[in-house]
Amino acid sequence: MPSVTLPRNSWFFEDWLHLPANNSIVGEPQDIQITLLQLHLEVSLIREEVNADQRELRESLSQDMDAMNRKVDNVRACVLKMSHLADDLTNHFYSLQPAYVRASTEIAKMKKMLAVTSVFGVVAIVEVVAAYRWFS
Repeated sequence: MPSVTLPRNSWFFEDWLHLPANNSIVGEPQDIQITLLQLHLEVSLIREEVNADQRELRESLSQDMDAMNRKVDNVRACVLKMSHLADDLTNHFYSLQPAYVRASTEIAKMKKMLAVTSVFGVVAIVEVVAAYRWFS
């Protein structure tokens, strides 16, 4: 089975820790000062990397939020347009109702007139036929 290795970063602990040859923690003051300076340098480098990553993430999030806000604004504008369109259609429907009522009353009058005319027409034809028979 292959061994699992941990990822190593530029600021990995073992890379900058220098222990004396006898592996004791206590070392020469110069070694401790060097280790502290290296530690200070590594911490500042880590801080710079974290700050750069944070800036990049903040800019990316800002761009994504701006894009989403633009989409939300577009959706709101479309909803407003649809609302106005529905209002316009409702107003147009209500404005057509009197014309529809007038047209249906005119159609009803025409039907009555045609019915009366057809009755009178039949009566007139019957009278003409009767008169023709009378005189013939």
